[in-house]
Amino acid sequence: MRVLIISTYDLGTQPLIPARLKASLKAGGHGAKAVDLSVSAMDPGDLSWADAVILFIPMHTALSLAKELAETIRSEREDLPFCFFGLYAPAAYGAKLLSPGDIAIAGDNFTTLFAWLDSFSAKNAFRSEGGSLRIDLGPPKQLFRLPPDRTDFLPLDNYLHYLEGDVSKTVATLETVSGCSHKCRHCPVPVVYGGRTRPTPEAEILADAAQQIAQGASHIHFSDPDFFNRPAYSLGIMEKLKKLYPDLTFDATIKISHLLKYETLLPWLAKQGCTLVITALEQVNDRTLAILDKGHTKSDARRAFRLLRQVGIEPRPSLLPFTPWTTANDLVELADFVAENDLAANIDPVQWSIRLLIPPGSLLSEEEVDMPPGVLEEQEESLSRGWHSPDPRLDGLAAEIGNLAEKIAGIPPREAYLAVRKLIFSALGIPYYETETDGDLASPIPETDRPRLSENWFCCAVPTGDQMSKMSCH
Repeated sequence: MRVLIISTYDLGTQPLIPARLKASLKAGGHGAKAVDLSVSAMDPGDLSWADAVILFIPMHTALSLAKELAETIRSEREDLPFCFFGLYAPAAYGAKLLSPGDIAIAGDNFTTLFAWLDSFSAKNAFRSEGGSLRIDLGPPKQLFRLPPDRTDFLPLDNYLHYLEGDVSKTVATLETVSGCSHKCRHCPVPVVYGGRTRPTPEAEILADAAQQIAQGASHIHFSDPDFFNRPAYSLGIMEKLKKLYPDLTFDATIKISHLLKYETLLPWLAKQGCTLVITALEQVNDRTLAILDKGHTKSDARRAFRLLRQVGIEPRPSLLPFTPWTTANDLVELADFVAENDLAANIDPVQWSIRLLIPPGSLLSEEEVDMPPGVLEEQEESLSRGWHSPDPRLDGLAAEIGNLAEKIAGIPPREAYLAVRKLIFSALGIPYYETETDGDLASPIPETDRPRLSENWFCCAVPTGDQMSKMSCH
């Protein structure tokens, strides 16, 4: 079959999984073409060429865009079968986006995908009224796979860049381990993996690194949900890359609880060239953190940030400011915490607008979650279960911050933080004040020189108007 693989959004990176899909499909005898609509338009001829479409949906933002795109494609080619592939496949299925013959697949393995494609020449064995959902993780120890085929995508320089002062580096994206050993209740990963992990074969990682470095990449972004899920394996990969390419720098995502558990590894991590760590701070209310099963407290976060800075690594926290449990005081406390720990320049404005998502199958749907009474809305055929805050001011504030974040994405980070802070205080009717950074927690790096990645949007954010405008077949 001729398969069109479409990525709508992948956090600014050149899409890794679609490149893997293309390599596997070609090796399996299928025709395959990959399109990344975040940076390029789709050729109108692609739809007439394709026998099937794979929509890559690794996150909420990507699924929101894919939903819009799927409706457009169906209006022109209603005969095309769809595969919704990625972490948000259960959400696509739960939101009833699938038609008869469609499938939603989550996991690392491609066995189910090939069976689905083969079924079209075997009297449509997969056909069912509402489509099918499959979780396909593959064996715990992955066999060698072909290096991802990235040839359909624009060169890496069109994607994410690593920025540090006046320095800009082209970025290669690698994944050492998929899945996660933790079960944070708001995260889509445990819905699919259930606390399990799968290592990417070393030979595949090194081959993919080599082809991206040949394109000019000099910084590696590890896209693992948590780089310390299998620390010995992941650090071994980093060490081999550093020996092969001594000038490389790195960034990775690591949980706060893992930063504390493996604090003795942090000096070695910095020595290998890791300059920033993305970590999910989310909140500073310990009760909310416990409900989300984050595994850390406010004081743990403060200690983790200090440990990182002591070895020369800058933290890049992600936030979840708006939940059913969030109060006005929680938002002010979070804004103060960011200032006191000298993190204002380390957080993109869109982070302040993120609302809790409860997609179909979410662990937050479990009965033991202490949900405030009356906040959940009637279950609809949507991408996420609706909820409203017990404090109606907060629902409007989240939307206001999202609009502001889109407008101020390019201004200096301190100015952006102050703009968000002032909006929070104004919307809540709280007299404005500023908070000074604790000298012991200050970064040794000036705000304008701190390492960061150029992408300023986020996986859980509402798509921008520009992102939506790209979901066209013309």
